[in-house]
Amino acid sequence: VQRDEALKENSKMSSQLHQAKSEIRNLQMERSKILSQNKKLSKQFEGMRSRAEKLMAPPKESAMSAGAEDLSDDEFEAELAAFERRYMVLDEGAKGLDHFVEQLNKDNERLEAQQAEAKREATSLRRMVSHWQTLANYKEKRLQEVTDEVTRMQQAHMRLQRAVEGKQKEIEAQIQAERTNFLERLNALQAEKDTAVSAGQDKQQGYQTLNDKLNDELQRQHDLTSGLQGPPSPKKSEASGASPTAASPVAQAPAGPASQDATPSSPVPQPTPAPEPAAEEAAPAATEQTAAAEAEHAALEPAAAQEPAPAAEPGTDAPAEVAPAQVEGEEGADEWDGQPACIEEQVTQVKTGEMISLSIWRTGEADMELRGTETSSNSHFAIPLTEDILVDLDEEDPWPGLFDLVGIVPGPPREMRLGAALERREVMLEPANVSILTTIYQYDSRRFWISGYELENQRLVNLLLGPELVTPTLAVAIDDAGEDRGQLLAGLLSNLCLHEMAPATEGDFPTLKLAVKG
Repeated sequence: VQRDEALKENSKMSSQLHQAKSEIRNLQMERSKILSQNKKLSKQFEGMRSRAEKLMAPPKESAMSAGAEDLSDDEFEAELAAFERRYMVLDEGAKGLDHFVEQLNKDNERLEAQQAEAKREATSLRRMVSHWQTLANYKEKRLQEVTDEVTRMQQAHMRLQRAVEGKQKEIEAQIQAERTNFLERLNALQAEKDTAVSAGQDKQQGYQTLNDKLNDELQRQHDLTSGLQGPPSPKKSEASGASPTAASPVAQAPAGPASQDATPSSPVPQPTPAPEPAAEEAAPAATEQTAAAEAEHAALEPAAAQEPAPAAEPGTDAPAEVAPAQVEGEEGADEWDGQPACIEEQVTQVKTGEMISLSIWRTGEADMELRGTETSSNSHFAIPLTEDILVDLDEEDPWPGLFDLVGIVPGPPREMRLGAALERREVMLEPANVSILTTIYQYDSRRFWISGYELENQRLVNLLLGPELVTPTLAVAIDDAGEDRGQLLAGLLSNLCLHEMAPATEGDFPTLKLAVKG
């Protein structure tokens, strides 16, 4: 804007200088005309004066009266002309001479007056020329200063543009680095998730295979034990997954007359034949192997049913990532399977300006937790969600409202907090003299998020009040308020001012800007 104004002033001064030069040129031409006219009139006056002197001069003694010789033709003509002029004057008499002299005096006075007027005009023109020369010199000097100022502004603009381009490149490089880091982190987490899923599947298959082996071993040991105690049963279980805890079959005696007379409901037991020595020695060993296999199977089954959650990654404060639960309707969300489950996840910019990946985790039957990961520093945070926090949220869609309260306090230690809402109050702020409905969230004693809404024109204004904006007067008001929220709200509002800024496009309402007084 200053450069455009300087260019406009430069063009205006150039046009004024051109006009002054043309006027000076015209005045100089008029002056030369007047001087030439004065010279011409002066010559005429001198000629008339010389003629008058000749007419008034006494006659010379003629050559004939002096007894001189006869005059030549030229001399005679000159003497004759002089005589005729004197005769004409004498013929008119005294009146004619006086009239001629009076006419000459009038002409002389008129010429002298014209000469004086011409001198005065010439003096005025000289003063005007001097004034215009001084003005032209001043304008030329001012033009040079403006040109130098425009040059300096152009150089400053170029430096600023280079700085902006450098900062833009730096920001782009930083964003690209953060994006690369985030993508690498995302890929690592995805790979970790895939590894965990495949490991879980492998463990499940391994447990199934081990279970089948144990069942086969138990069945074999059971058959061995039954064979040592009596003849083997004609019917053997062919299913490999038979239950190891099935009841042992009863040994059947060989068919005979006694057995044929016995009813099926009351079989007659037959005496067991004496075992051979080798079978007697193998029986205790088989029993021991069966007991060991059953104990190992009983120890592995609870471990497979309740697999512990992955431990936290080394070097970080956050727990290891757990695959989010697939919630289907309200019934799926209310079911608790004993493992942490992610209910909602969102990447957003919080009130204090940081980009954070927020998520809601269910950590118990009635316990929930808000977790956050800062994308720039990969720092992890967690906030337990108590009943006092959950009761104020929307019943249908509670999590966006909760995410909207999150802010970062630099500390130390650096931590994530939920803003404590102060009382909403409608207040008139100067110098705009506009009434706005204010909502203030407090994160610590020197960090507030202030939001204002004008109901009439539906204009919104926000202000992040950090330690760098807290003035000494505002700091005293905050410290004096202590735990009194009403006094704290009054102290904050009394130290705020509201300005109306020019709209970006013509026809729009002026935008609002909140600031701290002083």
